[in-house]
Amino acid sequence: LIPYFGGQKFGNSNENVKLTGIDIDNQAIERARDNHKIMSSHSVTEFVMPPNIKFIAGDATHLEQYSEIPQTADVILIRHQQISDNPGLWSQIFDQALGRLGEGGVMILTSYSDYEHRMLREALKQKGCQIIIDEQNPYATPLSDPRILIDHRVMIIRKMAK
Repeated sequence: LIPYFGGQKFGNSNENVKLTGIDIDNQAIERARDNHKIMSSHSVTEFVMPPNIKFIAGDATHLEQYSEIPQTADVILIRHQQISDNPGLWSQIFDQALGRLGEGGVMILTSYSDYEHRMLREALKQKGCQIIIDEQNPYATPLSDPRILIDHRVMIIRKMAK
């Protein structure tokens, strides 16, 4: 998404686009860091994180604990939420994210299943969100259960004006 939102072609970078990711799963954060490292300008054998990308192993229900997370964001992406596991927890995460979403900003969310997606849609409507796009992803990656796919459904929302 960095090239897209930075007005670049796929595969290009744009240091003007800042990416900050947070997940409570340390292994997921390590995978994200490994996937985003670039070759150092000092050595062809050293790989480093670009200065515009940060990944935090932490609790998304308490974003105020992390000074490296911007106070406002133009785009927030929540992939693979599993609202059915703990609706209260996800309600807190959505509140935190919506609180950081800037004026005119959008939140992009994906779901594994239609069941999760219906719960997600209802939760965000209750929070006063406007659904801009709500579609099945034709490029979703199937898993062992045919009803569950990676990024099966995609929703783009924005906060309603107060």
